[in-house]
Amino acid sequence: MIQINKNQTNSAQASNYETELNLENFDQIAPKKHDYKIYQKLLKKAQDIGDKQSEFFALGRLAMIYQSWGQYREAIQYLHQQLVIIREINDRYSEANTLGNLGAAYQSLGQYQEAIAHLQEQLAIAQEIGDILALANAFGNLGITYQYQGDFYQAESLFLQGLKIHEELFGGNNPSVASNLNNLASLYQDQGKYAEAEPLYQRVLEIREKLLGKEHPDVATSLNNLASLYYSQGKYAEAEPLYQRAIAILIATLGENHPNIQTVRKNYFRMLSQLPDEELSQRFPPEMIEYIQSLRHA
Repeated sequence: MIQINKNQTNSAQASNYETELNLENFDQIAPKKHDYKIYQKLLKKAQDIGDKQSEFFALGRLAMIYQSWGQYREAIQYLHQQLVIIREINDRYSEANTLGNLGAAYQSLGQYQEAIAHLQEQLAIAQEIGDILALANAFGNLGITYQYQGDFYQAESLFLQGLKIHEELFGGNNPSVASNLNNLASLYQDQGKYAEAEPLYQRVLEIREKLLGKEHPDVATSLNNLASLYYSQGKYAEAEPLYQRAIAILIATLGENHPNIQTVRKNYFRMLSQLPDEELSQRFPPEMIEYIQSLRHA
């Protein structure tokens, strides 16, 4: 997930051009309700008067909004503009953070070589300046990228290093810890290590429900992941209610057209395609059955 370092946002908010959304409530607003026009207006005003601090802040918030909508190319454009400002003022802490955000965004687009290049640069800067949190984030995002390229050994090593740092910094119940646990669970699932993956996914779900509430998009992600694990094992009865709940949450929070909903819904229908035709005919209309059956060989 694209994030903005708290020190950056706090300093930017202290300028004379505060936005209508403050730091505390921004993350509590459903992504589809974020008003990008507020930040575009702030960005233009800051650029007109040469206020680099507010420009940096607005670019970061716009990147976060477009990323939350699944519009990663737009997010990348804002992050590159942010990186130019950072390098002009030689802020190495912010540079490491923005490089990490760029790496994560490229990763979401499947551009793994671009992701690795930015994340390795983040890792080098984090080690140079002793930014432990940036270091941990780089470990996690690099691990995901190596996992996608099938290097499971390297991915596990990176995930464990990132998890260790986050647990030492934040304890057991923290969103960053949950993300690291989720990465490790996903890796074990890809390797067919279902017994190792299940308790990790369950712990992630518990942490996110406790910290974010039961209707948060990240909770829906955890439900989808746990459902996919059950689906992989042929446990369709356990998987189905989790998929259904995840879809309901995502529709309510992100809207019908968000790519995350399309992904979870397709996962759900692909699972349904494994059910016998007789059961499908009892539960769904003919046009839906035809689509579900088409996924059996997709």
